[in-house]
Amino acid sequence: MGRPCWRGKPPTVRVLGKEAHGILTLSCRAYGFYPRPITVSWLKDGEVRDQDTEWGSVAPNSNGTYYSWASIKARPEEKDMYRCRVEHASLPEPILFAWEPESNLFTIVLVVAVAVLAVITIIAGFSF
Repeated sequence: MGRPCWRGKPPTVRVLGKEAHGILTLSCRAYGFYPRPITVSWLKDGEVRDQDTEWGSVAPNSNGTYYSWASIKARPEEKDMYRCRVEHASLPEPILFAWEPESNLFTIVLVVAVAVLAVITIIAGFSF
């Protein structure tokens, strides 16, 4: 019987985007991984864009795992052309991640719920 193959702890990856002054900054954050070596890179249309990428150093977390990030500036209309590629010993192959803007649905539901509660409170106040 062979020994189990231990590759480490895979990274949790999150891609964030923030638009300001007509520029979209995409950030790819990898955290909770072990061992330390990792490659986080940005691709545009499948081509590595190292010259346009800013990296954070690989930093330790208090639980013995590591954290790192890479960001790139893009034109908002080109957001679908970018992918974050993460390579780590715990992964059988590199994985690509895309930024998916958060839905405004939660905000809309929250505003409607608060408005409904306000109306109910006002009506209940006039009833007594």
